[in-house]
Amino acid sequence: DGIRVVDILNPEEGGEDTEKPEEPDPINWYLDPEEIVGASKTKYTQGFSSIKVSEDGEYVRFTGDSAKTEGFFATFIDDGIKSGKYAVIKYRIPTTNPETLVNFEIFTGEVNSVPTSGDNFRIEVVHDGEWHTLVIDLTKVTNKEGEPIASGDDFAAKYFRVDLFNKAVSSESYIDVAFIGLSDNLDDISKIEGE
Repeated sequence: DGIRVVDILNPEEGGEDTEKPEEPDPINWYLDPEEIVGASKTKYTQGFSSIKVSEDGEYVRFTGDSAKTEGFFATFIDDGIKSGKYAVIKYRIPTTNPETLVNFEIFTGEVNSVPTSGDNFRIEVVHDGEWHTLVIDLTKVTNKEGEPIASGDDFAAKYFRVDLFNKAVSSESYIDVAFIGLSDNLDDISKIEGE
């Protein structure tokens, strides 16, 4: 009848390799909670007393460090990835934080290989305890020299840094992040949200 039964628990008994293939990223460059924590274990991420994945695996909690003047996450992006002109961050800032946080500072670029103070801009954030997804067209924001961060749709970022705390905060303050990414397609970003 053309049906072949495979015992996935005992692949040597007629089955094939049962290891699931790695799922492709939903957008061009994408970091989920586990990947954010993994990428944060470098000298380019500083100023947090802890960075932990939630019990349900749905987000990362970045907790402030009162001994630091800022808290930032930074990572490099593999060469050859056409990241796209849209930066996206899904975040939540609780109303219980002692300090009010008004913006993130984002650094990204395709020229410099490390985060520099030239390739950056600030974006206002909402401080209401709810989840928000920021989608930023990098061709519409400018760096300190007045140049667009991205020159066009084929933007290929070399790094991505976000200053979650751009001032000193207490260790009682935290920000939750569900994912960070870059894409050239708004429809693909919407699919992550299940819209």
